Amino acid sequence: MILDNLPVMRYATQNGIKIQWTRFPVGYTPQNNNEDYIINHLKFTVLVHEYEGRGVEIIGTGEEGMGVISEGDKKVASGYEIVGFEVVPCSVKYDSETMIKLHKYDNITSPSCPLELEKSQIIRQQERVSFTYEVEFVKSDVRWPSRWDAYLKMEGARVHWFSILNSLMVIFFLAGIVFVIFLRTMRRDLTRYEELDKEAQAQMNEELSGWKLVVCDVF
Repeated sequence: MILDNLPVMRYATQNGIKIQWTRFPVGYTPQNNNEDYIINHLKFTVLVHEYEGRGVEIIGTGEEGMGVISEGDKKVASGYEIVGFEVVPCSVKYDSETMIKLHKYDNITSPSCPLELEKSQIIRQQERVSFTYEVEFVKSDVRWPSRWDAYLKMEGARVHWFSILNSLMVIFFLAGIVFVIFLRTMRRDLTRYEELDKEAQAQMNEELSGWKLVVCDVF
């Protein structure tokens, strides 16, 4: 789900660690329970920040249609930019008799996300399920250029960097093995060359021994 090119963000806490996703489930199955529960209520929070500076094009919509506010009207007009989009998925068991009397766009009291399974909406055959949502606009200090920071700091990015680090460690390890093999091969070749030089020097000394050392000398 996307609003103004921002994916919806869902926050949760597991084992004291804050986790965030850019998606939300449509249902769940509790531990030690064979029943399935459906997500039928979504609490949306839209973070907005008042635009700053001049040169901002404000497009207004209303009963008279869409129009662009002129440069002179910007001084007295107010506008906000969307800098965040969050959701809290809930499973709520509604009273079917009450919900069936409501129309499509009727307002309802904002429900709280129940933790008890008895108050959650179970999935069963021939059971009526009502889907609802609510939207809350909250002012935020996050500015427009920084609205993607929350997504770039997600846990998925850390896992990605961990994978890169793991790959680099494997590359360095294999490079170290190749370097050791290369070093041992070079040392063996150098040792063999030194032995050949010693044999050649010994052979030369043997050829120049005895009377050959004083040949052509004058006494």
